[in-house]
Amino acid sequence: MKIEFLIREEDLLETQMLIASKSNRLRKRRWTGTISITVCLLVFCLFLDRHAQAFGLFETLTAIASSIFAGGLYFLLIPYIYRRHYRNQVKTHFADINGVSVELQITDDYIETKDRTGETKMKLTAIKKVYETGNLFIIQSCTGGFLSIAKQDIDFVRFRDSLVSRGLNLETVEKIKKNELSLRPINIKI
Repeated sequence: MKIEFLIREEDLLETQMLIASKSNRLRKRRWTGTISITVCLLVFCLFLDRHAQAFGLFETLTAIASSIFAGGLYFLLIPYIYRRHYRNQVKTHFADINGVSVELQITDDYIETKDRTGETKMKLTAIKKVYETGNLFIIQSCTGGFLSIAKQDIDFVRFRDSLVSRGLNLETVEKIKKNELSLRPINIKI
């Protein structure tokens, strides 16, 4: 099977958002950031309260409530902060490949891509997972590389059938929402 598609900025952004939502390391970092901001604000509020020498029960509860509110506000703003971060990252780091036409060919053993910079050949056994979102197919290799293929440029039903017939692990992902990067409790092993 041989297809040709364009690499677009929106597709690269959606790929970066998917990678971030699936990364345990980034989820741990966001969780740690929220907890540390809440604790730092609590210590700061209690320090100011103690420094003013009005260390009563009401002031203590106000300091605790305001730090929890600030931590919760940070928790709600994380998706917007990260989306802006990844949009800027795509604009700076992937500006040279935006709008590039790529030719992809799937054989029985390999996926071959050709673009203006050269050719890449990857064994099908080196593909870890294929994600299917509302707009993209995202192919993840075992080495951590990703390839984004926009559905609008290809016959995606035939492409999906071709991937499944070759035994690739296809995972359907609902459209990545703005709050997809929200903090979910994670298991941290010590």
